[in-house]
Amino acid sequence: MNEDKKVVSDLTGIGAWAGATQAFIEGPVADASTFLGLICNPAAKEFGLLFRDKIGFWRLKNAVKIAEKTKKLLARSGSFPDVQAHPRVVWQILEEGSWTESDDLQDMWAGLLASSCTPDGSDDSNLVFVSLLKQLIFSEAKLLDLACRELGSKLCPHETLGYWRDRLTMDEEHLTRVMAIRDMDRVERELEHMHSLGLLRATGIPVRMLRVSKTGEKEAGILPTPLALSMYVKCKGETCSPGDYFHRS
Repeated sequence: MNEDKKVVSDLTGIGAWAGATQAFIEGPVADASTFLGLICNPAAKEFGLLFRDKIGFWRLKNAVKIAEKTKKLLARSGSFPDVQAHPRVVWQILEEGSWTESDDLQDMWAGLLASSCTPDGSDDSNLVFVSLLKQLIFSEAKLLDLACRELGSKLCPHETLGYWRDRLTMDEEHLTRVMAIRDMDRVERELEHMHSLGLLRATGIPVRMLRVSKTGEKEAGILPTPLALSMYVKCKGETCSPGDYFHRS
């Protein structure tokens, strides 16, 4: 009977999958758990329990990728291993970030975790950005990334209020291409959502995120808020001000 079960397991690939899972747990998962323990020693035991019991295999893979990306960012900055992160921040980033397998969103979560690391590990201010990032979907994150990159260079050095000389004007074709959405009603909903989160400024009376251009097509004047710029920089793994970041890049 046991031999029959073994044959069925081999035919369905379950045996190979189980072996791969074990190798994954003993390799990348163990490495990620060790890394998280180094940057958040008070909760080291809890991270081990989280990886072992609390989340499914799909989320586990995502959490490990975030940890790996974070380690690379800290190594690149030269700050690792002499930094710590607040346990509450680390826990929430793993809890929320493990729900996405988007490489771009995982990069943002990793950047947020990296920028949460400080010499004493007492800074929990990135919880504000955790709350925002967990509400963004892929299309919104792509638009925000583009807008901040395009307009960041127009920010005055050391500017903290987020005033620009211009805004990013995007027509329907540009919006749908960047956000990978064909439905303009959905585009407008997502623009309104980002405005409600305080990430985009709205213009005009009545306030609308989309307006009709002289050619009769819908267009948007995209203007990230100071909050959005700060979030962008934090999600790049940086702790400096937006003004310093964009004029250093």
